[in-house]
Order: sequence, then structure tokens, then C-alpha cells
Amino acid sequence: MAETSALGTVIARPGGERVGVRLRQRWPLAAIQIVRLGPGDDKAPADALGAALPAMGRSAVSGSGTLLWIGPGRWLTIMPVGAAARTLAVLAELNRTRWAVEELGSSRCAIRAGGPMAATLLAQGCAVDFHPQVFAIGAVAVTALHHMGVAIHRLDSDTWDIYVSRSFARDLWERLCHGAEQFGLAIEPTAP
Repeated sequence: MAETSALGTVIARPGGERVGVRLRQRWPLAAIQIVRLGPGDDKAPADALGAALPAMGRSAVSGSGTLLWIGPGRWLTIMPVGAAARTLAVLAELNRTRWAVEELGSSRCAIRAGGPMAATLLAQGCAVDFHPQVFAIGAVAVTALHHMGVAIHRLDSDTWDIYVSRSFARDLWERLCHGAEQFGLAIEPTAP
């Protein structure tokens, strides 16, 4: 059975004269979780991924994708579907007494929110301060957005990726679309 997007088909719409928020489903993507099982250094996964594991609340770019800190001793790597098999093969070489590697497939849905009012939209459903001095480019917050567990990653001054469990994706998408209407909403075509 072919894998489908959690949001199904998203119909792009350019928005009106005034667009304050742009939303886009990022699909298809693959996700792999890396878990540290015991004390020690992070050199082995860093060598395998081509980037140091990010510190608390931060992200890093590796050769295969983006690494997000999602909790103590836990990282999520998001990548194009085509890179997942190679990344898993490299990570399989890690010491299994110290590291667990879990392929999450498309269990997470990625939604990109951008535009001059995107931070305001996110702040309406979330208790995170998105001011650039507090939540800088590359920052990651694991929090609740409209009462749904998410990881929010700041990509640039007005662009965020939101990772939500597949089962909550449709509800979150609808809430974001509804909330963005007041600012002027454009829905961009689905792309990774």
C-alpha cells in the first residue's frame, strides 16, 4: 500500500492582496529518532551524521537532513525520503548498548508557516516567546500548539517548521488555516 500524506491533498491558493501568513504541507519527508541510552560522548552519531548533535533547544544541518533536539538524549532527524535508507544504514553501525535508532517513517507531519504574521499566529496557540532575541534562528521548542504536542523549528526571521503527530495533523492544519485568515492566508503547493 502506498504511503499517503496525513493531510491528504492540500489545494494551493495564492491568497489575496494582503498575505500575512503562508502555510505549506512539507511532504514527503522521512523521520528518524536517535536516543542516547547511557552516558558518554556524542562523537559516534555526530561522525555518522556529519554534524554534531544539537544542544538543548537547538538544531543542526547534517549531510542528510536537519537534526532537531526534542528532549534530553533525544534527537529527530528530518530528511528527504530518498536519504532515509542510507542514513539508517550509517546509523546501524552505532553501538546498540549506547544508542537506539528508530525509523519513524511519516509518523510526523511537517507544516511550514511563514510570513510577517506567522509568529503571531503561532503565539495565539502556544506559550512560547517567538521574539528573535528569545527564539533565534535554528531554535527548537517541544511544546503544545492548540493543545497538541509539536516541535517548532525556526528556519529564518519569519519561517517555522511545525512537526506534529500524524493523527493530529488535520486538526492542527485546520486550526492554523482558520487562525491565519485574519492576517491574510496563502496556501502554498505541497513540497518537501
